[in-house]
Amino acid sequence: MRVTRKYIKIARILASKKLGEISEIHEQELNQWLSESNANKSLHDHLMLDDFSDHEQSIDMDKAWNSFAAKTDKKKLIKINWQTSLKYAAILIAVVATYFITVNIEPEQQLPVVTEVPEMNLPAGTQKAVLYLSDGSQVNLEKDSEKQLQENDGSMIQKESQKLIYQGNKFRKETTQPIYNTLATPKGGEYFMELADGTKVWLNADSKLTYPVNFYGDKRIVSLEGEAYFEVTHDASHPFMVKVNDYDVEVLGTAFNVKAYQNDEVSSTTLLNGEVKMVMPNKQAVLLKPTEQVRYTKATNSLDVSIVNVKDVVSWKTGRFVFRRQPITEIIQTLSRWYDFKYEFEDEKAKEFTFTGNLDRYKHLKEPLKHLESTRKIKFRIEENIVYISSNQ
Repeated sequence: MRVTRKYIKIARILASKKLGEISEIHEQELNQWLSESNANKSLHDHLMLDDFSDHEQSIDMDKAWNSFAAKTDKKKLIKINWQTSLKYAAILIAVVATYFITVNIEPEQQLPVVTEVPEMNLPAGTQKAVLYLSDGSQVNLEKDSEKQLQENDGSMIQKESQKLIYQGNKFRKETTQPIYNTLATPKGGEYFMELADGTKVWLNADSKLTYPVNFYGDKRIVSLEGEAYFEVTHDASHPFMVKVNDYDVEVLGTAFNVKAYQNDEVSSTTLLNGEVKMVMPNKQAVLLKPTEQVRYTKATNSLDVSIVNVKDVVSWKTGRFVFRRQPITEIIQTLSRWYDFKYEFEDEKAKEFTFTGNLDRYKHLKEPLKHLESTRKIKFRIEENIVYISSNQ
């Protein structure tokens, strides 16, 4: 059966999704194709998780195209210029073409095997956190739907359905020491809050933010353990500073993401817009521009600046897991914080793999594990709430 123009178009749409550049119209076309059969969905899942590093050297683009073209209706063929096409897209289209050519049938009839993950139907994380007030008392923000609190300085704190809003004065001129609150999310939790100056903060799982109920002095200073996304209210006369274990992040008014878990070997700051400066204890500083990320490696005490896809970095805030050639060691750590489970690698080979994918953050644990297994690189074994990871090659 001859391959038609339809499947070249599907391959190109899959490539655009892989690159994070799919349009709304193409998204609709892709969803229609996925609904046509389970085989299409399985093929899609397999391709979305494969990072294609193994294919870059092994695929002869011209040879793959000529083979593909030989089986295609020449009148309906879309000519692809490998020299001007994105290399990544070219690889993906060639790989999809290979799937279609190998069996010489319509792709719906080819069903890549998707392993059934052993039962571990842990639910995804939810909006939950604990608020620690200045007097040491605790407020469970998961249980209390709406509540109004008052701090010792008279500041009001409004707890609404899924957010916390501080209604105190933005800045106090008193010489008294500021009082602090701490918002802490457990594993499997996330929360949104608005500070007294109007700055918005999204706190990711297993994270802790300590901040003054009202800001005093020339700077607005908060401390972070874990990961948070900030949209800082602009105020040139009162710079905003985030203090983490190994460095400080200084800003005026901007949007940025800080990931600094104590147990992670690498921490990072990513700038979406505005301007931030990362300052080390030895006063070494790095000034970031929008779309740049600075990564700090503890072992070598080194900084590395690169341009990243900022939408990928903050995808957790909008309910997605987006991985782009990310090591499985980092992926499983991210999943463990969100689904609250322990894990162990059963062999060193399993740690070598990288994956690319875009997954729903609010699905049960079995869904991301199933997608990862569909690549046939790794497999999972689950016992007593511990996920064991091993190589499948």
